[in-house]
Amino acid sequence: MRRRVALPAFVVLVAGGCANGKAPEQSAGPVAAGASVPSDLTIVCGAGGGFTGEWEGRTVKPDGAVLAWRGLGAEEHPVPAGRLSPDARRALWDAINAARFFEVERHEPGNMTALVRVTAGGRTHEASWPLAEDAAAEPGSLDALYATCRDVVDRTER
Repeated sequence: MRRRVALPAFVVLVAGGCANGKAPEQSAGPVAAGASVPSDLTIVCGAGGGFTGEWEGRTVKPDGAVLAWRGLGAEEHPVPAGRLSPDARRALWDAINAARFFEVERHEPGNMTALVRVTAGGRTHEASWPLAEDAAAEPGSLDALYATCRDVVDRTER
């Protein structure tokens, strides 16, 4: 009898622990079609996991400064990697709007996991999902947002 009680109790404890005790974010975010780029816009875009567990990506600061990072977690060991123009920041903001990013609730790790974290209008929102580099990104999807972030930042660094 003790074994039958232990398994359901374990499942309840694990499921409760996965909820992390945080209240869900509101679905309405600071994004609006045609809205100006927020002065606090900060974007973290990267991927990691796999065999090595290493993460690699970029952080775009509110002033357009780009930091490259690589380590066992997002934003570890940042180094200066350039600066985005106002037009590049606008392209990123437009991609965030197109993906309706602040309305997306997705936290699904994969073997390789993509991560996008955006701060805008005083609010920070994050999404993570299995990285599918070989798949065609649907316009307005998280994959399209991730690809745009990588493309815009990579062009700036060259």
